[in-house]
Amino acid sequence: MKELDNYRDRLVENVNDLKQINTHLTEERDLLLHDSTEIELRARTLGYNRTGEVKIMAPGSAREEATWTLGSKIRRVSIAEERRGLFRVVALCVGLVVFGMGFLFPERKNGSQTR
Repeated sequence: MKELDNYRDRLVENVNDLKQINTHLTEERDLLLHDSTEIELRARTLGYNRTGEVKIMAPGSAREEATWTLGSKIRRVSIAEERRGLFRVVALCVGLVVFGMGFLFPERKNGSQTR
């Protein structure tokens, strides 16, 4: 039950983050649609200038860009999936041991002994 509660909490947190990003992007879109000054400022951050304007940048100055980090799909990991990983590790180890044993104890052919 705790696993489902944790999963639910992660989903709620993700939805809240998405709502916040959506609100910010909606406000930004409205500004770009209706405010010519905002369009001009955004164009300048992208490196565009008016005809005849000269861009001056101080050495070492960096422009700040707003970026959004996209996440991945949040899904619940079942206990069977967690155990499958453990089973794979155990199977690999057993396979390596059996393979190594083949080198340590080679098969004898025609009754001859190996030294």
